Amino acid sequence: MTAPSLALAFCFLLTSLPASAQQPGASGNSSAQDPQLASVAGQVLRAGTGEPLKKARILLRSADDSSADPYIAITDTEGRFLIAGIRPGRYSMRVAREGFLSKSYGEDETEDSSSILTLRPGQQLNDLIFRLQKCAVISGRILDEDGEPARFVSVEAVVRSTHRGKVSTQLYNSVTTNDLGEYRLFDLDPGSYLISASVGQRSWSTIGKVNIDSSILKSAGGYVRTYYPGVFEIQRASAVEVKGGDEISSVDIILLRQRSYKVRGQVLNAAVDHPASDVRVEIASQGLESLSFADVHQGKADSQTGEFELVDIPPGSYKIAAVFSDGENEFLGVTQVEVMDADVNAVRIVITRGAEIHGRVTKEGKISPSSAIQISASNRDREAPGGSDRGQAKPDGTFVITGLPDGVFDISAFSTDCPTCFVKSATAAGADILDSGLTVSSGSAPSPIQLVLSSRSATVDGAVKNDDGSPVPGATIVFVSDHPRHNGDENIYRTVNTDQAGYFVTPGVAPGKYHAFAWKNLDYRDYEDPDFRQPFLPKAQAFSVSEEEKKTLHLTLLPSSADAQ
Repeated sequence: MTAPSLALAFCFLLTSLPASAQQPGASGNSSAQDPQLASVAGQVLRAGTGEPLKKARILLRSADDSSADPYIAITDTEGRFLIAGIRPGRYSMRVAREGFLSKSYGEDETEDSSSILTLRPGQQLNDLIFRLQKCAVISGRILDEDGEPARFVSVEAVVRSTHRGKVSTQLYNSVTTNDLGEYRLFDLDPGSYLISASVGQRSWSTIGKVNIDSSILKSAGGYVRTYYPGVFEIQRASAVEVKGGDEISSVDIILLRQRSYKVRGQVLNAAVDHPASDVRVEIASQGLESLSFADVHQGKADSQTGEFELVDIPPGSYKIAAVFSDGENEFLGVTQVEVMDADVNAVRIVITRGAEIHGRVTKEGKISPSSAIQISASNRDREAPGGSDRGQAKPDGTFVITGLPDGVFDISAFSTDCPTCFVKSATAAGADILDSGLTVSSGSAPSPIQLVLSSRSATVDGAVKNDDGSPVPGATIVFVSDHPRHNGDENIYRTVNTDQAGYFVTPGVAPGKYHAFAWKNLDYRDYEDPDFRQPFLPKAQAFSVSEEEKKTLHLTLLPSSADAQ
């Protein structure tokens, strides 16, 4: 049994929709008036039984214009739907219903890849069939060491996988136990899950200098994350495997206790010149494969002395962050501690104002003067506290971002009004930072920042074929930049899927040199791995594009990632 595909398959994918989203009933008259408009119709059935599924939602979204309103339809008692009055173009199409695995157009039971749906003027696409598989459920009870129900305990389903020698975990779903200690993890994809239970902080009040948590179990102390069937270590946990429609019950866990300690110290707030109230102190374990809110212990520093005390801390390596907000900006201080076999005292955390960077963004090309420009600063250390910050440029293009901690940051600009725009250049005090990033050290950074946001990107289209020349629908095209830019940069990788005829088009490609790869059933973690891509380089297509160029590629499908292991 393979782990669920977290990137593509969610049991009930709810997409945020604008209030003006077109409803299916409103589109039929438009189709009759304009023969250039297209329509799609079909039926949604339950996989295995063929039972029609009422109240399934069909969501048709433009692949060419992310700001366009989606087309929506809801199936009737026979599971049928009709969307008329569709503007010709390229679309993603997804079907979802509560309690069932959602499915995209072109996706079947044997593969996760989906296709773009291209609709020609006046095209009427009928008889589309979507078969949805029932979601799985895992349920049970959480008890304390006396066999009493553990109320308000967080229960999580975690996916653990080993990919190319690296172990990783990801939270899939979480719920809270009721008054009987019962939990029910629903809407699960088929796959293998680790089930854990933890007593996390819910809320607290301060009496004197003592934080009193609303959870009595938390106040009792010593309870640690416990994995099914009853172990501390994630490596010793037993996986629960489920198939579509399974309901696995009696996955019970008895909470374990471990000796714990206190961490005491003082916060020095150098971000302001007066005593600061409401300084939050958080401590989180380092090196955990899985980390959730329940693993983060919180407290408050005394508003006059800055003293704090964190209780119920098991042995381990920790990172402590003190966070202060002045209402507009957030400032923090970070330190590390080792908890061994005794309480830890005299921990010192200094909150600093961090770096304040000033800059200007210049628009180039066809960008509306009124377009709002967002500026982002992203820490290349993805696990660092204060990993990212964001601000908005003023109408004259100037911007300020405050409170950046020490680290290396990628500074970028983007506009929702120009999804095909790219950052053409980025400099700090005249030096290029597009590749090297902006280094913040001892609370300072080179300034000013100069960014150029350009709309003059390229468009790349083409087709993917098998060795026999037949088109490949649902293939994933990956453009990998040859430029040695940091891997976190959004322009390093561009991906797009082919439509039902094997055709693809990718607007908004930044000028430069690339290699184009075409795969089916591709794991997104594969193409980001240079070692994985290396054997495919001789068959990948090298190309370059300049500003506003339109280029066509003819690609041959490469072996799947599974075949390349």
